[in-house]
Amino acid sequence: MGRKINRKKTYRKKTNRRKISRKKTNRRKNTRRITNMKRRRNIRKKYRGGMPSDSQREQVIARARIEKYNDDFRRIAGSRPMGDVESRKNHFETEFKPKFLEYMHKAPLIIMNTDNLLDICKKCTHNRIDSQMIDPDGAENNGIFLEFKAFDNSTLYKLVKIMEGEADKWRLCMREWYYSLVGYNSGIAPRPILIYICKTRDNSNKQIYYIIMSYEKKVPYMNMFTAVNNEGKKALMFDVLRVIQISIDFLVKHGDAHSGNMIVDPETRKVELIDWAHCEEREESDTSLTVPFPPGDPGWDNKIFYEDDDEDDY
Repeated sequence: MGRKINRKKTYRKKTNRRKISRKKTNRRKNTRRITNMKRRRNIRKKYRGGMPSDSQREQVIARARIEKYNDDFRRIAGSRPMGDVESRKNHFETEFKPKFLEYMHKAPLIIMNTDNLLDICKKCTHNRIDSQMIDPDGAENNGIFLEFKAFDNSTLYKLVKIMEGEADKWRLCMREWYYSLVGYNSGIAPRPILIYICKTRDNSNKQIYYIIMSYEKKVPYMNMFTAVNNEGKKALMFDVLRVIQISIDFLVKHGDAHSGNMIVDPETRKVELIDWAHCEEREESDTSLTVPFPPGDPGWDNKIFYEDDDEDDY
């Protein structure tokens, strides 16, 4: 009898174990089912207009990649050292340049055999650009500027076309974006918003790169200079000297400063520099403050700038 009772008890224990394990399995299944239901509900809420297509998903992934690289560029420019010239040059060569070239090699391939730069710019910005080109002859030089439509006047695009093997243009483009970020960090350049790189091939199967740089748009210096009175002109010229002094403090030399490469914030009347492609690292001993305009530049008037000096001598 004892042996039978023991067997029966053992059998009951095994049965109970099976029931418990079955309950745990069902509980896990229910938890998984509820989790999946919540996930599907959240997706439906997010995409009420319909689930995203493959092309939409690709755009989201590409946008995230672009944002990541641009965040890296901002971080590298923000960590620029203030030591000797060699350390600053090495920072550009070892930190910024490899990241930029990596971004270039991973650029997406777009429309084949297209020479219309405006169409390419529309393609890359999801048809948000619809206006005439500013400086249409600049494609082979420093780039073409394009504007938003009238409904948004806060952003300016610069489109640069670089053929395969044009290393000098790549270097100018890299320097422009890097020192634009450095200038913005020092308060003497407009905010660089985003840089986008795409590529295609021409009829001879040669690689073509298109670089689209977007900046915060402000008023051109000469537009403001001609619109104000002599006191306003003098204030603008003094502010130009302030900008040059700040560039000395931050150990950079713009290299192409003239009235065409300056803009003005319409609210604060502060002057800022654009087109940093020819910028160089400044020697610590170089503290010379010179008038940044070339001879004959309409953005500088010595007569107005020094008109009150004779009165102050008496």
